[in-house]
Amino acid sequence: MTESPIAVDIWIDFVCPFSYIATARMQAAAARVAAPVDVAYHSFQLMPDLPEDYEASNAEFFRDHRGIPPEELEQRSQPLVQMTAGAGLPYRLADIQQASTLKAHQLLHHAKARGRQVDAAAALYRAHFAEGRHIGRLGVVLDIAGQLGLDRADVERSLVSEQHLGDVRADTDRAAQLGIQVVPFFVFDEAYSLSGAQEIETLVDVLTRMGNGASTARA
Repeated sequence: MTESPIAVDIWIDFVCPFSYIATARMQAAAARVAAPVDVAYHSFQLMPDLPEDYEASNAEFFRDHRGIPPEELEQRSQPLVQMTAGAGLPYRLADIQQASTLKAHQLLHHAKARGRQVDAAAALYRAHFAEGRHIGRLGVVLDIAGQLGLDRADVERSLVSEQHLGDVRADTDRAAQLGIQVVPFFVFDEAYSLSGAQEIETLVDVLTRMGNGASTARA
């Protein structure tokens, strides 16, 4: 009989560098295990109160919201720069524009319904961390959707009508039920959880154990 996949649910936010790293590591880990893996991304806004028209620079954001002086930001960001480089991910600190991710998460769910969640997540991360684009703006999110080959008019209809707002809220409510306060947060087969940007080897080990431990049930 066909082996059923290991279900991996990951709560993420697109302005979270650790989520950025974690999704790349999860893809790498899934490629290294024999069992099939079914990854589903879920929405979690780290800054739900940030206005969609937020315009301050990244340095100003960290000064005002995290208490980090602009002159210290680059030095204190070096561990993240090294982590993203180690994961093969671009990270342009000076160009990042902090933004509300509500529209980005709605695009994720729109793409998810069309089997494109992995591509959409990667594109949103790239826009924020590598391209310095403001992913809180409708036009930017629509451009990203168009670059993915999604129907721009359909995506605009979906975002303007907030078709997937309920899906975003459902993910947030589920996170609260699970006690999730930070992302990334992994749940494996609804039985085992991890938080943070875990190393690839750790994820491979968990996936291997989940696959072996449930091999009878999955047969």
